[in-house]
Amino acid sequence: MEDLPSERKEIALLARRKYARFVPRTREMPCDWRPTAVINPETGMPFTDASAWNLIADLAESGHPVKEKILDQPKGEKAFEMEIGLSGNASKIYIKVQVKGGKIFGRSFHCSYRK
Repeated sequence: MEDLPSERKEIALLARRKYARFVPRTREMPCDWRPTAVINPETGMPFTDASAWNLIADLAESGHPVKEKILDQPKGEKAFEMEIGLSGNASKIYIKVQVKGGKIFGRSFHCSYRK
């Protein structure tokens, strides 16, 4: 898997900036953003939007694997995927973000459907 250091740095930077984070929920940019359906093992409570973004930034800064993905919507645009297993969660967490125009868009944050 290729390392994406500049992309990783930008993901972390934007995920920590409240004014740069968006969850679009539009037909053009569909998303499956459900942090409140995932238990944060550090607190025993569901993630919030803010704690989900903090996890994304922490993962990007720590060198966690980030995969580039070409999107179907918007067609041909680039996004970044991460998957992580956290203790206390039965399944992995699937995360997908899109960086565009100095903003970061939360496209997915939920329990992984992949086995």
